[in-house]
Amino acid sequence: MMKYGYYPGCSLGSTAKPYDVSTKAIAGPLGIELEEIEDWNCCGSMEYFALNASAAYALVGRNLALASHQGGLDQLVAPCSACYLNLKKVDNYMGRYEDLNRRTNEALAAGGLSYQPGSLQVRHLIDIIVHDIGYETLREKTVKPLQGLKRGKRCWKSAAALAFSPFRLHTSSGKRERSSRSISTRRLWNTCSGR
Repeated sequence: MMKYGYYPGCSLGSTAKPYDVSTKAIAGPLGIELEEIEDWNCCGSMEYFALNASAAYALVGRNLALASHQGGLDQLVAPCSACYLNLKKVDNYMGRYEDLNRRTNEALAAGGLSYQPGSLQVRHLIDIIVHDIGYETLREKTVKPLQGLKRGKRCWKSAAALAFSPFRLHTSSGKRERSSRSISTRRLWNTCSGR
């Protein structure tokens, strides 16, 4: 089993609860062990950075610090695209900008925490399925193919943020299409960015 720290974020506990249930349901059969980060907090989604950037970096940095201090974790998975983007961005920026790293760690120190940028590899669930599990294993482990199921491409702010982010997933539309074929779905329409 491959072990990952699991950051569900707020939406997977409320409006996106089925995503959390689905993530946990596929984890075991795919050989993924998810260890939820203890005492995690909201990442602030996209909005908090516009309101108070310093507090937002500390808020997200706290989750990274908790995960990095939670015995033996070196990878953190965030299924929610907004959560993934925030975690990845804070880890990256703390590594790139010394002043931001210092200020964020000063805020974390008030709670007895610290974070060393790069000590965790922040991953999205799709990245893990595509690169660690692979299409063939996904196909083999599919119990009930979704033969004939029509699917649309759903676009929302955090997915759009990923598409234009320097932290975007290294998956092309061809890889997404291949993933869908692995479980036998068929695209119905495409409503996002003309692709």
